[in-house]
Amino acid sequence: MFRRSMLSSISVVSLVVVACGGSSDDGGGGKTLSIEDLPAEYAKAQCGLYKKCFGDVFGLFSKGEDCETLTKTRVESSSLGQLAAGVAAGKIKYDGAKAADCLAEIAARSCDALAQRTSEACDLAAEGSVAAGESCDYDFDCVGSLYCKFDSACPGKCSERQPAGAGCKRDDDCQDGLVCGGATQACVKPGAVGDACGGGVAPECAPTLACAGASAATQTAGKCKAFSDVFSGGPGSACSFKELNLCTADQSCVFEGTPPTTGACAKKVASGAACKRASIPSACPAGEYCDGGAASADGTCKALPGAGEPCATELGDQVCAPYTRCDAGTCVALQNNGGPCKSDQACYSETCVGGVCKINACQ
Repeated sequence: MFRRSMLSSISVVSLVVVACGGSSDDGGGGKTLSIEDLPAEYAKAQCGLYKKCFGDVFGLFSKGEDCETLTKTRVESSSLGQLAAGVAAGKIKYDGAKAADCLAEIAARSCDALAQRTSEACDLAAEGSVAAGESCDYDFDCVGSLYCKFDSACPGKCSERQPAGAGCKRDDDCQDGLVCGGATQACVKPGAVGDACGGGVAPECAPTLACAGASAATQTAGKCKAFSDVFSGGPGSACSFKELNLCTADQSCVFEGTPPTTGACAKKVASGAACKRASIPSACPAGEYCDGGAASADGTCKALPGAGEPCATELGDQVCAPYTRCDAGTCVALQNNGGPCKSDQACYSETCVGGVCKINACQ
């Protein structure tokens, strides 16, 4: 419950598509970036931005996984992994100088701009040739800032990015400043501090904010709250999951009963040590969880299950070891394109179609 709820607050900090079409004029920065180096350099820039914006809190969401390693593989499994083939086929013109400028812009971006699309340099990093309404396989096939929209049939169609209220599948389907979210998966403007959020009745918060007090079960909105206010309690401080008054990154909010009762901040325990199962986040080190009987408040820190093992349960979430995901009750290694899957989360591409990991619904 905790991991799912809090991750949804930063889900808009997602993969930014570097190459979307435009001019192939040289950039003015003097540095060029080869297509082969693009995934690793993108991961470095994007993960640096995450760490700048979320600080020590970022580690709470990383599951013990290295951000650059995971992001690089996700990029290689996305449409960007097909960019070199498009260039070789003469369908795309790639500009390494513009790509270098784009990644410099990402690294220097302010945290307030995380919900904005990338700069003009990113749009100009590759030149597509497919016009609006024509068939496409990937975003970078399309002219200018158009994207490849997939509906019920394949292939996709190059389309204008969607306005507020229009249906979407990912953030980059939406116009600048909008994100894809809510119960109806529509383009919305994310909430600012103090705005209503979540609960299936209001937009989600901006990337550096969390939604406190929302309830999907009762269709009740919460309020957006800065992460710096969420994770602020020191040792012994009272903490609450419902109101998102939690503890600094080196502490856990430990409950004697079941949340949402009030807990107290306490330092995390060592590997293999006794732990309280109702702790947010887990009181155990990265790569472990608090294992214990369903009726017991107490447990022991134990290694998360690996590939082929049944998923563990922690505060309502099904959890697995780093670089594995819970797929229909069993932990599986994250799969590259072409690998088997039962759910999107089992794939590096986050797209499972017909039991196979794919780049998108058609490819």
